[in-house]
Amino acid sequence: MSALRNLLNPLKTKNIPLVKSGGELYGTVIRTGTNAKTVTVQVERFFYNQKYKRNFSRPNRFQVHDEEEFCRVGDKVVIRACRPLSKTKRYYVRNLIYMTPRPYINK
Repeated sequence: MSALRNLLNPLKTKNIPLVKSGGELYGTVIRTGTNAKTVTVQVERFFYNQKYKRNFSRPNRFQVHDEEEFCRVGDKVVIRACRPLSKTKRYYVRNLIYMTPRPYINK
């Protein structure tokens, strides 16, 4: 099964069950094109501070493997942990939840 098929046919439901304990994360693509087959995904992590009794969010950025180079800036994706693919890449794009508009190129 092709990875591109999974990206072009995302799940129909809005509630996608994620693997627990950081195995799968939901984030936004913030950078593409700097390295081949690599995108940078920003994931918001929420935590509760006992001292201030408030929830805070802290963004984490991950280098993610994009085999088909299909993702663009602004896409919402689900990333999944895998074996180390390089010095910094430990995740790959599992599913594309929301696509930003792409320019139509007529060939």
